[in-house]
Amino acid sequence: MTAALMAAAVPAAVAQEPTPHWTAQRMTGPVGSMHIVTGANDRGQVVGWGVTGDAEWRSFLWDGTRLTAPPALPDGTEPQFEAINDKGQVAGYDKQPDGSRRAVLWSPEGRPRVLGATNILGVKDLNERGQVLIDSRAHQRDLVWDGDRLRTVTSPDPDDAAAPTQGFRLNNRGQVLANTYPRLTPAPQPRPERTFVWRDGASNWIPAPPGTEGEEILPAGFTERGLSAAEVGNPFDSSDRRPYLTWRGKVTQLPPPSGSDHAVLSRRQDTLNERGDAVGTAFDPRTGERRAVLWSHGQPRELGGGLGSDTEAIVLNERGDAAGWSETAGGVPHAVLWRDGRMHVLGTPEGYVSSRATFVTERGDVAGTAISEAGDVHAFLWRLR
Repeated sequence: MTAALMAAAVPAAVAQEPTPHWTAQRMTGPVGSMHIVTGANDRGQVVGWGVTGDAEWRSFLWDGTRLTAPPALPDGTEPQFEAINDKGQVAGYDKQPDGSRRAVLWSPEGRPRVLGATNILGVKDLNERGQVLIDSRAHQRDLVWDGDRLRTVTSPDPDDAAAPTQGFRLNNRGQVLANTYPRLTPAPQPRPERTFVWRDGASNWIPAPPGTEGEEILPAGFTERGLSAAEVGNPFDSSDRRPYLTWRGKVTQLPPPSGSDHAVLSRRQDTLNERGDAVGTAFDPRTGERRAVLWSHGQPRELGGGLGSDTEAIVLNERGDAAGWSETAGGVPHAVLWRDGRMHVLGTPEGYVSSRATFVTERGDVAGTAISEAGDVHAFLWRLR
């Protein structure tokens, strides 16, 4: 056999991609010893809350190098950061002297703008246009700051005018995935909870799967192109909720994986990506264990791996990376990320006993928390190297 034929007969070696590796970085700064992460962006910035030594809540912004606390507004106290976009804008609230909260939008340079919404619960979402979804109090309808003024999120049905609305997600087109919440109205309402999409004062119900008319519909995910995820069934009983996707009037039901009697979506803001992938939890009826599951093209697949017990996937990026945690046989959670069909243990840093991943960027960096041996909760960023 000639050298040329031998070369043709032997397949070329397939280049192997290097195994991804994440390095844990603790977010440190003068914001107390207990931290809760509330948002992260693709620039590596993270926002959240810390508890100071005198038991006061204090917000923080991690810029990749240090943890800093925002200054209080001249006529307010205790600013709280709740969402951040890729431009570096931050949305949240600050407290008035009487204890009430008002919505605030901070520029990337840290300049605050009071949005005019007062006596609120907090902020739910912030898009790349600087629009803000505001969480009003019970028995009220949620609000959207559209860049110029406040708009009220209203349902499609005039008969539901008295029912409160709850915004779930705000996309970059200014669309809000929301639901009516008749249980919070002073008088009983004849309609169950329903989910709709609102934009610029107009709204439309999302369709329900066939044969489920009259059942409760809960929002569970939303994308930039308007793909919606929802669950139909009993809002108080996860075993009686059935997840599905809807886009342009088409409904795709999301069945549980083989061996599970039911599954639910994580119902986080990053439950769903533009490809239509969704993450959630399947339940094993024999053992009662929870299993992380990914739906792709409507088909379920358990993400696999695991450290001995339950696995939870709660967020997803556009690449299809899913993040969450896996518990040991002793019930101790450790932060993990699933990529290309493989589970990667991000690691619980030395001196810490457990960890959870709660946000994943498009690059694959992960934000979350870890609990120290002393019981303190610290914010961590696992950077992809």
